[in-house]
Amino acid sequence: MYTISCEEQDAAFYFALEEYCITNFPAEADALFLLWQTRPTVMLGKYQNAFKEIDSAYIDAESIDVVRRPSGGGAIYTDGGCYQYSFIVDGQNQAIDFEPYMDRIIHTLQTLGIPAERNSRNDIAIHGQKISGNAQYMKAGFTVHHGTLLFDTNVEHMAAALKVDPEKLRSKGVDSVRERTALIVNHVAPNTERNWFAGEFRRNILGQEANILELTPEQYAAVQQLADQKYRRWEWNYGQSREANFSVSGRLPGGRIELALQLDHYVIQDCQISGDFFSSIDIGTLESALRGSRFDKTEIAGRLTPALSEGQLYCITTDDIVALLFPEA
Repeated sequence: MYTISCEEQDAAFYFALEEYCITNFPAEADALFLLWQTRPTVMLGKYQNAFKEIDSAYIDAESIDVVRRPSGGGAIYTDGGCYQYSFIVDGQNQAIDFEPYMDRIIHTLQTLGIPAERNSRNDIAIHGQKISGNAQYMKAGFTVHHGTLLFDTNVEHMAAALKVDPEKLRSKGVDSVRERTALIVNHVAPNTERNWFAGEFRRNILGQEANILELTPEQYAAVQQLADQKYRRWEWNYGQSREANFSVSGRLPGGRIELALQLDHYVIQDCQISGDFFSSIDIGTLESALRGSRFDKTEIAGRLTPALSEGQLYCITTDDIVALLFPEA
């Protein structure tokens, strides 16, 4: 397996690097693995409404970055006490599949003596408390799977920066972010340093045949340019949230989903689908399918069905969406 050595602390840079690697994948590599850190940052899921997920006043006061991921899922907080990992793999199944990547992370943590276990669709936990969230997307025949490892993250910043859905906490049987979260540092030998943990984790993932790649100055400049043109732009991070005069939301097996509609005489003029779900298709395909539809159960189902084949929204079906819009009396 190959890895790329970088010292950046900017989430926008690393999301740009992932995307750059897809279109410039090393011919000699079977897969790429990245292990990276950020300065204090809130990472939004691709389909989330930024203004509903973050405490803007706290974010501004503490100079916390806000960067939207190219993958679905929920908002997370990261800082220097947290590690992010990315797998970039060519020719994988073009449906969301967390299992092979999460199994590898769990096995690696267990090898280091950490009693990690899968806790939900995309979380890894210790004794039921989350230490890792995972997300995934597909592009141009590649799978990008990325996640986070909470080593000694500032949980107070995390709790203050994020507006966590109370329904999500209730579904986990807890009352707060602090109660839901564990730190790896509390489950390793005393005085274990971050750098030692990161080094051992990387070594176990890469194995004995690790190949380290260095970005050329031209490649580095290209990644920075992509970060500037996309992942650092307000339009990408905040500008995707639109006004609506009708909205409905709910927590489904595949995550929380919200449909915000602009209705005129019960015809859908505009539609935005947001939430912490995962999708292997461009969500704009579903939004376009609904535009122009009458607000009618049968017509909406008929428009969604050809646009949404089984499995493209992870654990969410056409029937689930229709049931949200038209709940049984």
